[in-house]
Amino acid sequence: MDERINEIKTAQGASQEQQAQQASVAPADCGGAQSQQASGTPYWNGLEKNPSGGYTFTGDRGQGGYAPYNVNANGGSGGSSYNDGLSSGGSYRGGSYASAASAATAKKMPGWVKGLIIFSVVCLCIIGLGAACSRAVKDVTNVGNSSQPTYNFKGDYVGVLYLEGTISDGVSGDGYSQGWILERIAQMTEDKNNRGIMLHVNTPGGSAYATSEVYKALLDYKEETGNPIYVYMGQQATSGGYYVAMAADKIYANEECWTGSIGVVVGTLYDFSELFEKYGIKATNIVSGANKDMGSYAKPLTEEQVAILQSLVDDSFGRFVKAVVDGRGLSDAAVRKLADGRIYTAAQALEGGLIDAVGSLDEALTDMVNSNGLSGVNIEAIEYVPEDNLLGLLGLLGLKSQIYGAGSYGVSGGSGVSGGIGLGSAVNAGSGDLAILMQLMEESGKVSIEFICPLRK
Repeated sequence: MDERINEIKTAQGASQEQQAQQASVAPADCGGAQSQQASGTPYWNGLEKNPSGGYTFTGDRGQGGYAPYNVNANGGSGGSSYNDGLSSGGSYRGGSYASAASAATAKKMPGWVKGLIIFSVVCLCIIGLGAACSRAVKDVTNVGNSSQPTYNFKGDYVGVLYLEGTISDGVSGDGYSQGWILERIAQMTEDKNNRGIMLHVNTPGGSAYATSEVYKALLDYKEETGNPIYVYMGQQATSGGYYVAMAADKIYANEECWTGSIGVVVGTLYDFSELFEKYGIKATNIVSGANKDMGSYAKPLTEEQVAILQSLVDDSFGRFVKAVVDGRGLSDAAVRKLADGRIYTAAQALEGGLIDAVGSLDEALTDMVNSNGLSGVNIEAIEYVPEDNLLGLLGLLGLKSQIYGAGSYGVSGGSGVSGGIGLGSAVNAGSGDLAILMQLMEESGKVSIEFICPLRK
């Protein structure tokens, strides 16, 4: 029995000694020849066991060893292949090695990357919230560019029609819609309950074409319905704003109103020929006639071309003068004397016969009701409502630069048109003046005939 016990103990000791030897030897797939250090710690061609566990290559490649490596019992992180020759800086994991530097880089993200991610997330949130708010506003108010209120009023009414913003053949960025206002005039023309229009004007004017369309629509309304049109001028009713008022039976103006500015402008036209010469830019147009490219920013206008453009202005101006003659009952000579383009205060306009009274909107409505037998009718506001959204409120959409009339820009000290904002000091050598040049060149191609006042109140 004692002999059997001794045999078991001997076997257990041999097993433990064998396990210890196996644990102290480097993995067989690491290559190299096994040896023994003076300390008794086994190593494999520069592979030294760490006291805390695992192994470290300490040999030199030139001496048949390898650059330092940490080999952990449970495998480390990283990624160069073991077959690549145990390239520096990684740890063994199931036959592959990883760069410690790569692991550190993956863990530590640069600050600018974090900032970019945060900025992108914020922008996405703003866009999403803006879209949600826009949809909510449409659902609640049933308004928007494609879903304006229908204005189906019950009972007799006078419609207070608001004409605000820059008159344009479309939708302007400051609250005007040509299609909407023409639709409202047409609707009241057909509406048997409508008894008159009070046109509330607040505009510097705008496109000659669009202005003429509104003026004619108002005249058609009067002819077909026989109903009165009164005009109330708010803080500004200049140029095209005064033009449309000529369809009215009576005109009231707020005491702080600017009006007048009777006239026409074509422009602004720029001459960049000297700037082109400065930068060595040459431009050539192939044309069928001498005046085909008049207005080109690459060369100045000739006297003949100036005369041609002036004839366009005079023709349109003649129609403006006639509208004032017909609307105010003044002589052609009297209107032309007043129509040098100047702005008039309400008091000055009253003195010159351009309006009928200075007063408030309530006073204008009271006069309209009493003078036309409209007692008991409802007064209904009809106002264009631009589509609301959060992006618009934040100013992220609809950002637009507009040039109104002559003299909006000027390049002083050169052959360009001198205007209200001198750019002479801004046009200097370098990239800044090239940017200004490109901006002005872009605007130069957008020329139209306009009834507009370059000054806004």
